[in-house]
Amino acid sequence: MAVLWAFLFSWSLRHRIELFHYCQEIDQKIDVQEESKVLRHFRSVLIDFVKELLKPTWREGHLSEDAHNTIVKKTAEKVLSSLQPHQIPAAVESIKQFLSSSQPKMTKLVEGYVSKYGKS
Repeated sequence: MAVLWAFLFSWSLRHRIELFHYCQEIDQKIDVQEESKVLRHFRSVLIDFVKELLKPTWREGHLSEDAHNTIVKKTAEKVLSSLQPHQIPAAVESIKQFLSSSQPKMTKLVEGYVSKYGKS
């Protein structure tokens, strides 16, 4: 370990700064990858949740396939855009809690989209 420190201190200041920035970039890439996994998982669960909200309307024949897909996409994007990256729930329990507490608002949002895009 002492050899490593001696080696690092023998580097010029420029080299140490470059190494520091390189390590920061690696840390940021790891954070982005982890965040992306969390975001992808949450988006998937959210889409399934919205589909469940739409299921009765779909079964009654009030939506075309295009309208159904549009409503799912718009609802998911609206919910995701309202959250900051640190607010996206990661754990299964926190996702369930988020969906449970947000269900009334999402139901209202979905109903608005159904009235806009549904069959007349």
